[in-house]
Amino acid sequence: MVTRRQALVAVGASAGIVASYRPARAAASRPTVALTLPLTGVQATVAKELQLGYAAALSDSADLLVLDDESKAEKTAANMTAFGADSRVIASTGIVGTPHAKAALPIAIAAQLPLVGIRSGAGELRDANPWVFHLRASYEQEIEKVLETAAVFGNLGVMYSEDDFGRGALAHAEKVAAAKGVKIAAKFGVERNGSNVKAQADALARAALGGSVGATLLCLIQTPALAATKELRGTHRLVIPIFGMSFIATSTLATSRDPAFEGLALVSPFLLARISVAEMARSFRDRMVAAKTEHLIASPTAFEGYFYGSVLADAIERGGPSRKAVQSYLLQQRAIEVKQIPIRFDERRVGYHYLALLRKTGSMLRA
Repeated sequence: MVTRRQALVAVGASAGIVASYRPARAAASRPTVALTLPLTGVQATVAKELQLGYAAALSDSADLLVLDDESKAEKTAANMTAFGADSRVIASTGIVGTPHAKAALPIAIAAQLPLVGIRSGAGELRDANPWVFHLRASYEQEIEKVLETAAVFGNLGVMYSEDDFGRGALAHAEKVAAAKGVKIAAKFGVERNGSNVKAQADALARAALGGSVGATLLCLIQTPALAATKELRGTHRLVIPIFGMSFIATSTLATSRDPAFEGLALVSPFLLARISVAEMARSFRDRMVAAKTEHLIASPTAFEGYFYGSVLADAIERGGPSRKAVQSYLLQQRAIEVKQIPIRFDERRVGYHYLALLRKTGSMLRA
């Protein structure tokens, strides 16, 4: 059981936005949704933007319990163990990263705790378990989408994260590239914390300047991906195309005016909330304005949290405030419309399939 003191400490960072949406119901009657997020460490920016999105979406339906996992898989597992043992917690979400999801999913499944929305697109996690509900396209599909465009630029150089996510993404990129007749001419492993990103970017730049690489694919998490881009474009003045994956799209990138990011392409598994006319996007924009966090309207990461939270809020409100009720509602064999977005979980428990290629232009991301 998570103690009251632990809960208060964990949710302290989000208290402002939660207080902005005070529910009409008595707090004692509200269920709890638990999040394990890397609020400190290399993924802190990602975690905080996700958290604000979740808080805005769930404020009328549930209380949030948020614990920091410091981007460590063993802490993610420990947090999930605490959630599973806490009778107040009816669902969990917020896991960031493939290694962390691999550590936490078996614990949630054993506790019969629904996991709704995971920030990992690893195909190996999509095994149709009835307690796990995915709400984004897979990393494999992201890579395929990127290579539809990247392949026209000739040989590729790939910088990849030295972890389960990065190695899996590289393996799939090699498979897709081979099928398209494209050669991956250079591969550079980067530590998850980015400690060797400069050296690896320097090596890739030499390969590009020597003519052996015509475009670059970054299979990296946000902090090292942006650092690599600054090295390649800023320090080395490379003009070759650079492609990134979805999880680098926080407000840090979206609103930056750094010329090193100009033209950076990345794939998104969600519609662009800044301009979409769907109710999901409109309500997200309204909530961000009300919370005085307008800068997050440009963040696909904040919208991802809002998206997952909205699906969970719908399941709680229309299914019921218990673990079994949430699971049963999401297991329906029909489309569930959530703020004009149809959600239907297929045989692999993936409920939303969408991909678009975005491009960084000026101080915003454009479709």
